[in-house]
Amino acid sequence: MKSKENHLFYFSGYTLIELLVVLAVAGIITIPIMTFFISNYSTYLKESNKLDVQQVARTGMDVMMTNMRKAKQSSIRIIKNTINGHTTYQLELVIEGNINKRYTYYLSGTNLLQKEEEQQPSGYWGKKAANQLMYNVKQFKVIENNDLITITIKIEIDGVNGYELELSNSHKIRH
Repeated sequence: MKSKENHLFYFSGYTLIELLVVLAVAGIITIPIMTFFISNYSTYLKESNKLDVQQVARTGMDVMMTNMRKAKQSSIRIIKNTINGHTTYQLELVIEGNINKRYTYYLSGTNLLQKEEEQQPSGYWGKKAANQLMYNVKQFKVIENNDLITITIKIEIDGVNGYELELSNSHKIRH
């Protein structure tokens, strides 16, 4: 009868050196692949954030322009304030309907807000609500030139790389 020691001698396994070599080769192959995927994923996140900010900005501009088209043309007012060389703009307009609504667009910090008010039966404006229309806004400018109102908005999309978006849209006032 064979002893147990001889029986174990015939079964071969992997040595510690062979296992370490396999782990090293797997690491050498895996690290570049993981670096590639992580790099692509971070690029995807950055670009996705840029697209989100751009979409919010375009939607906000569309809301303003739609309200300007609906507004009573004589109600569109541009309020310009200059303090210490810094100019701020407000755009105010009234949409007439069953309930008259007045919208005011203005910059508060880096947020472009839309204030909405309803006209009460007494003629006074009440029921105020301010909604954030856009964020990361660096500049909100409203210029009137004869019958043409031009709105320009600069938005910071990527503060690290200095990527900005500038939207501009014009509306001709009908008389």
